[in-house]
Amino acid sequence: MWEHCGSFPWERSKVLLSAVGIQARPLFLMPQSLHDIDNHVAVMAWIPEKHKWIMLDPSFNAYLSDSEGNILSPVELREKLASGEIVRVNPDAKVNYRWYINYLAKDMFYFSSVRKAGFGILDGQIEIIYLCPKGFDRAEWGMENLRYRNSVNNALSNEELAKREENIRQAEYTYATFDSFWSN
Repeated sequence: MWEHCGSFPWERSKVLLSAVGIQARPLFLMPQSLHDIDNHVAVMAWIPEKHKWIMLDPSFNAYLSDSEGNILSPVELREKLASGEIVRVNPDAKVNYRWYINYLAKDMFYFSSVRKAGFGILDGQIEIIYLCPKGFDRAEWGMENLRYRNSVNNALSNEELAKREENIRQAEYTYATFDSFWSN
């Protein structure tokens, strides 16, 4: 069965959650910095009893909660990190607390996910939706980030770089409203 679940922890977690009837989607946590070549992927799972999405992080066997023990949604986590509130990481998480909180904080500038979750979603054509701050231009950010990454490792020829920039420029970006991004 695992050969159909993908190779990333979030893919397997999404499949397992879906198998037991819990709606789940990948959640791409993206940085603001154009000079950051790293982002993080977690899983958001819909918990009907709480009427919210919670964030699970299978890469570190982690979830975060408030002082009352309530598992946080990505938005709640972002708000708490921005305000400097203490959040709790589950005791069996495989991560250093201080490092992990800083890592998540830098990667929560904007979110992206898939419009429709299902098996093998990354194998074919998928529609990615973006929840970004007002005025943020995902295409411009993508081109600038690509240029920066290429300046660090010089992996692309000028022709390849120009072609990728054109692909970014011509891609369709679906920006979601706050409510439509989190709608289940």
